Amino acid sequence: MTQRYHNNMLDLTIYGKPSSTYQFMKNRILEITERAEITLNLQEISDTNIFFRDEISSIPAFKIGSDLKTQMPRELNAFLREVCFWLLKKEDFGAMTQFIVPTDFSPNGNNAISYAQQLSKKRNGIVKLMHVLNFTENTNSTNRFTAISPYSESTAKARLMNLVQVTDEQWINEGLESPFVDGVFKIGFPGNEIVNYTKPKEQKSQIGQKVIVMGNSGESNILKNFFGSVSSKVVKSAKCPVFIIPPKTKYKTYNRVTICCDNDALDEKTIPRLKELMQNEAPHFSLVHAGETDHYNELKIIEKWKKEFETRKVSFHKTEKRGEGSSNVDSILEFAETDAANLIVAHRSEKGFIDGLFHSSFSKKLARNSKIPILIMPK
Repeated sequence: MTQRYHNNMLDLTIYGKPSSTYQFMKNRILEITERAEITLNLQEISDTNIFFRDEISSIPAFKIGSDLKTQMPRELNAFLREVCFWLLKKEDFGAMTQFIVPTDFSPNGNNAISYAQQLSKKRNGIVKLMHVLNFTENTNSTNRFTAISPYSESTAKARLMNLVQVTDEQWINEGLESPFVDGVFKIGFPGNEIVNYTKPKEQKSQIGQKVIVMGNSGESNILKNFFGSVSSKVVKSAKCPVFIIPPKTKYKTYNRVTICCDNDALDEKTIPRLKELMQNEAPHFSLVHAGETDHYNELKIIEKWKKEFETRKVSFHKTEKRGEGSSNVDSILEFAETDAANLIVAHRSEKGFIDGLFHSSFSKKLARNSKIPILIMPK
């Protein structure tokens, strides 16, 4: 393994005797760390005297520094999954794509988790469940915000860790290829914390892409919360791709994808990043431009899509506003529904589309009718 995503090397010691189980676990660990582009300095020990010296109670056992993992009485696949997760987390999951799912523990939040699982399966990813304990505004106090009590913090953190554990146990039953799941707990303003957490880490020369997968918050005021202040902050400010998942929407293979086109130069820059997210997918791309096309080089963009994705399944469409009071969003959504699209893609610079997402009439329409996820690509 010669690839590495940064300059550190992970020193791993494996204690054990040659056997089919030992070889299976070793090969699986090498496979997963290689996919994450983590370089291992592997030392294998089979000497029983060293087992006693290092106080190894059972084999196989795995050691990084002073941190030891041994197979106590438990199912093999569960132990192997635990060891692989432990190794990956030591290096912040290396070059794996991290799907960040903000959760408020609601059914619609859980639906976004299921959607992220399916995304992650095909894209060498890990799913991170993120809960932000929100500061509560206090208008009756000289202090603008109420402090978070230790009890509230510990309760929220325990609830998140329980969700992570339950989710992981469910996914273990689906086999070793099911994504790993981790938890991220923060205190603050949700929109700010989500955006800050997903910013690229400048101290690393290479890191796996982060992708946010957001569902409806699930609170009582659906119009306020489906495209409310948190979603608005994340969509407009995040430096990574953002999926917005309508309530009850299940992941489906992307057979048809609607691409919102606005500026040919910016649309061309979107293609390489979107290609990373379309791994193992071969959809038909419908490039949709709402409005005038006089200054849009559609032939150039069509050829670029065909070349990058090695496909001829690309078409260009022009839509117009449907009448007084309608918007580009209405036209694009209507096209996507008619075209049986599994996904709508827009980039953040498309002001008309992004602004339209947060218009109350569209929020209501989408929350009530649309089952099509939306992917917002960063600039």
